[in-house]
Amino acid sequence: MRFASLLVSLVILGSVILVSTKTTTAIAATSSSTTKTAAGTVANAADTPLVSTRANFDTSTSLLLPNHNKKDYAATDVPGLQVGTCPAEIVIFVHGVGATQSNAIEQTERVKMSLNSNGYYNPVIGFSWDPNTSNGGSTVGTIAEQQGPKLAHFILDFKNKCPDSKVRMIGHSMGGRVTLSTLASLHKNKEWKSENFKLASVDLMGAGVASSWSVDGIESPMRKIIEQVVTNFYNLVDPKDKVIPGTYPRVEDHTALGNTGAHKGISLPSNYIQQDVQNEILPLCDANADGKPDLGLTSKDCKAMERGFNHMGYMGFRDPTTKKLMDDGAMNVVVDEWNNEIKQIL
Repeated sequence: MRFASLLVSLVILGSVILVSTKTTTAIAATSSSTTKTAAGTVANAADTPLVSTRANFDTSTSLLLPNHNKKDYAATDVPGLQVGTCPAEIVIFVHGVGATQSNAIEQTERVKMSLNSNGYYNPVIGFSWDPNTSNGGSTVGTIAEQQGPKLAHFILDFKNKCPDSKVRMIGHSMGGRVTLSTLASLHKNKEWKSENFKLASVDLMGAGVASSWSVDGIESPMRKIIEQVVTNFYNLVDPKDKVIPGTYPRVEDHTALGNTGAHKGISLPSNYIQQDVQNEILPLCDANADGKPDLGLTSKDCKAMERGFNHMGYMGFRDPTTKKLMDDGAMNVVVDEWNNEIKQIL
């Protein structure tokens, strides 16, 4: 059993909903829909720019469905690519396991609010994929890895339209595996290399990735890939995270990247920066304010919370009454990293 199956077993599997709007472009039909977010408020996908691959795979087998290919995606209201002018930069947020389409929207909105609270106002794009498998967790890792070519194709499309816009990525939990798969896909892409494109930054938060960089389905050494595809690579770790510790040691003799950091003895990328963010994550068990314990937490945990326990707190915490942002989680660390990049250039 890999990390994916252990993690998914902690959540109640949700239904898969594909939400699109009139401004959606893809190798797919469009429709208009509204869903309820995990925060209990009504949100339309038009309010949150999305790139979606929902319903592209059979979630019981991880096989690609006949009406999709390895690189297609559905994009909704992406600044520069579909609406408005090219922004100075964009942030792509990749969620982890247990997230329905509504959860993906809610988490993206929370990331945006947390970034805004730290003075960062560039567009935040949510990447929504199928992490809820009907047979537990045996296929979620494979599905996560297959998102890489799709997300890489979107990024290349965006950079071709907006070559001067910076692209940043944030991958949470199993979204870290999606992110690394995306880097591997870009690394192999001849057009990406010929244009000398590069991602401005990648931030992994509570990454559900082996600490030795052995990501299933990726053959190229991750150190080389990260150095060539990304300018700055950040890994935010939390040794108190209640979801990811204790999985890898039992099955693969090493720990999760988001729990203990990179495995000792491996050659790290020259642009790799690691930070412990345990103290940034409040001792609260309901980050999205939906009235229920978050992923991996029980009612018993909620009575004895400590800083760093909540795996879903990296993106920030909503106020249980107003549903507005109450705390920015570890996103202040992310913005500080980006601001330091600017200072180094100056």
